[in-house]
Amino acid sequence: MKDPLDQVRKYLTAEGAWDEEWETRVTTEAHDEIDRAVEEAEALPALAAEEIFGAMYAEPTPELIEQKRWLLGSRGNEP
Repeated sequence: MKDPLDQVRKYLTAEGAWDEEWETRVTTEAHDEIDRAVEEAEALPALAAEEIFGAMYAEPTPELIEQKRWLLGSRGNEP
């Protein structure tokens, strides 16, 4: 199976729309943006285990509700 990115790269290179300098610049910018996002995320205060459910899921599934119930029960904090 051929890598779709390689196919696009070959096509755009042939069309003059892709070169090594552009690829290096875009890759560097993407890595920098990811690094900044990771730094921001790591700077956030840690959530308590029971807070994670509310922070991560707008609409919890029945399985998540049961997992939260189990977590709180195992810590002696029945909801």
